[in-house]
Formats: sequence, structure tokens, C-alpha cells
Amino acid sequence: MDLNGLCTKKRFRVKLDIATKTDAVRVCELLNLAYRGAEGWTTESTLVAGKRCSESDIISDIKTPNNYLLVYKADNIIQACITVQKTDNRAYIGSFAVNPNLQNKGIGKTVLSLAEQFAVNSFQPEKFIMVVLSSRTELIQYYERRGYQRNGNIKEYPVDLNVGVPLTPSLTVEELTKNV
Repeated sequence: MDLNGLCTKKRFRVKLDIATKTDAVRVCELLNLAYRGAEGWTTESTLVAGKRCSESDIISDIKTPNNYLLVYKADNIIQACITVQKTDNRAYIGSFAVNPNLQNKGIGKTVLSLAEQFAVNSFQPEKFIMVVLSSRTELIQYYERRGYQRNGNIKEYPVDLNVGVPLTPSLTVEELTKNV
């Protein structure tokens, strides 16, 4: 399957590959950098402490049936990743990260679009679903510009998923959906 797209801001090609176990360490590093690092507009470091993932989490994701971890590499270095998981007639989008040094160049927009195309071509979902921190209004606005909508499904931060510890007890996450 051809997972290529043109990054419109800088006019270069973005090609997504399905991650393998050999990519697990680098994907883990990227996710922890993008979500818990000090730089980039996607960081959650002021809201959530601890690591976003471990290498074993990534290997588990790679091995899970109907779960596709897609990566963008430049000069053989993973610069972006995104997961698409097929569940019934839905595609869950998660583990979406772009290296903070490459953010605001259109890579994320292109990666998200390619991941959605991959899902449509692979298993024809009726809806895309993702979960974001409710307090990340700029991130929610980013997804709204790409067709996602808040659906009112708000829950406590999922401490049980081992994706970090909220720095405030009232931290919540909410679902965003997009019809295909």
C-alpha cells in the first residue's frame, strides 16, 4: 500500500511505513519526547508527569492484531508516528507524535491524513475516534480544523493505562470523532 503524501508547507514527501519491533526503541523515545519533553507545542509536561510509554508498550502495540503503528522516517530516523487501531467499524487514532524540532511544518497534518487514508483503504471504518486531554484547547482546535468534533464523552485521566500521572487531580480526557 502506498502511504505517501506531500507536506504542503515545505513541499516534501512524507512516506509512512508500518513499524517493526526494531523501531520500538525509537518510537518510544519520540513519544516520550513529544508528550513529556520541554519543547514543542504538543508537550503535556506541565499537565502529566512520568513517561508516556515504554519500549514494551510499543512492542505490544506492534504485535496487537488490527493495530497498525505507522512511522515517518527522514534520513532513517523516526520523526513521526501514529497508531490506527481497527475496532468494529471504527478506527482509533493514537500515539500520534511529531519530533518537536519538526513541528509546525505540516508533517503532522500530512501524517494524520495518510493514517486516515490507510484506515479507509484497509478496513473501511465509519468513524475515526481519538482521545485528548480536555484542557489542551489548542490541540482540540487543531483536530477540529481537520474535521474532528467533540462528542461530549469526557472521562477521568486514565491512570490505569500507565501513560503518566496527572499533576492535577481534575485532569480529564475527552473523545473526538470524525465521520468518514
